[in-house]
Amino acid sequence: VVDLDWRKLKKSMPGTRSVRFSGLGGRGSEGGGDGAPEEDIHTLIADQTEGEVLETVTALLIEQMATVLRLPAEKIGGNASIYDLGMDSLMAVELLMAIEDRFGISFPDTAVTESGTVAKIAGRIASQLSDSGQPEEASERDEQLEAVTSLIARHGESPSLDEVEEFVDSLPQVQLRTLRGR
Repeated sequence: VVDLDWRKLKKSMPGTRSVRFSGLGGRGSEGGGDGAPEEDIHTLIADQTEGEVLETVTALLIEQMATVLRLPAEKIGGNASIYDLGMDSLMAVELLMAIEDRFGISFPDTAVTESGTVAKIAGRIASQLSDSGQPEEASERDEQLEAVTSLIARHGESPSLDEVEEFVDSLPQVQLRTLRGR
């Protein structure tokens, strides 16, 4: 038996804020680890312009990254490379879980490492949040990207997400349905 302070644990390990651990630590330990509940992202960005949404997402992402990297948020700039900040693969997984938890989105496993910079990751999150009014289109797009990435990976290649998106955008819809097996 281990006696844990769940509020401190949630602050230092964002993955423990997931639904999987929601029953642990009592009601007072929800939120960002400091006892204050996090505001729903959709409520937060409801009346914001596209630029304001990106600024909000970037600020929240920097907070998440600061927790994962154990750095002061001020040291993380919008154009900073995640690799220059010292992020390794385990930290990338922890950040991915924190992103999914904080923003309430499903984020591709490779999105953090392939995006490379804070600004690109924030842009992908903001884009996905703005598409949340059209979940079927967003999930179909994710399926398309996943199918193409999987097919390319079978041939020993590992293109960047930007390259896959560019390729998918160039394909007619008929080819994409065939690619997915529909």
